[in-house]
Formats: sequence, structure tokens, C-alpha cells
Amino acid sequence: MRFRIILILLLLSITELSMAYSFREEFHNNELNKENVERMLSQYSSKNGITDKAYLGICQAVMAQYVFLPTSKLKSFYDGKDLLDSSIEKNKDNGEIRYLRLLIQLNAPSFLFYNKNINEDLEVFIKDVYNQNIDPYWSNIFISNLLKGKKLSAQQIEELIQLKNTLICQNP
Repeated sequence: MRFRIILILLLLSITELSMAYSFREEFHNNELNKENVERMLSQYSSKNGITDKAYLGICQAVMAQYVFLPTSKLKSFYDGKDLLDSSIEKNKDNGEIRYLRLLIQLNAPSFLFYNKNINEDLEVFIKDVYNQNIDPYWSNIFISNLLKGKKLSAQQIEELIQLKNTLICQNP
């Protein structure tokens, strides 16, 4: 009887863990077109995890590209931004959430003035990667995505390249 209970709890934990990673995988493995973003928003809207909420936030912000009215675009962007910022407030040291905010900040139009946390977010992200709090597989993907950002300074680019090279040496 005890064995069954332990087995059931273990299976539930594994299922919960795999579900937690599915949003990350879908976000990074699919093109961020209107249909995929709408599907992810719908599919994961009931998730309550902090990282899930951050992914919902970035999807909501990305959705601004696909709505028509300028007021709807702003509302979608700011709703997503607010969800992402509140996720960071709940877990300031989470490098993955900081990475998600960096993605938005590095690619959002300048007139939105959403770029004041780039240095801070990059610092937390890099620290989290060096401390191996983010899986090396995902760290490489995250770094590659950040290097595509439009607003990185030459020094920030160099830091990310150095971090990526360090990961390659540690995990050949």
C-alpha cells in the first residue's frame, strides 16, 4: 500500500514537471505567428506557476503585433508586460523570467519605452546560467535568442558570447 502511494506521488510529480516544461518548449519550438500565440494563450491561460505566468505575459505582449487597432496593440503589449513584471516581482532571482523580459526589451519598439531593465535582467540571467540554475541546453537556446536582440551593446554581446563559450567548454 505504501509503495502504491509513493509510486502515485512520483508519477504525479513527473507529470507535473513535464507539464511545466511544455510551455517553454512550445514557445521556443514554434514560430510565434498569430495562430500559435493565440493557441498558447488559450492552452496555458489557467496555469498558475510564476514561470508559466511569465510565458503568458510574453505571449500577450507578442500578440500586440497581430491586433489591428493601435489602442488594442498598446493594451495587449502592456497587459503582457504587466504580467511579466509581476512574475519578476514574485521571483526576482529567476534567470529564465529575466530572459523573457530581456527578449521583449531588446526587440520592442523604442516608443514603448520598455528598456530600462536590460542591464539588471542580463546580470541576473548571466548569474543564473553561471550558477547552473538553468539547464545548459536551454541556456544555449536563450543566449542565442538574446544575441539576436536589436539593443545589445558591444559589451553585452561579448558577455553573452563568453557565456556561451563557457557553456560549450563545460558541456561538450
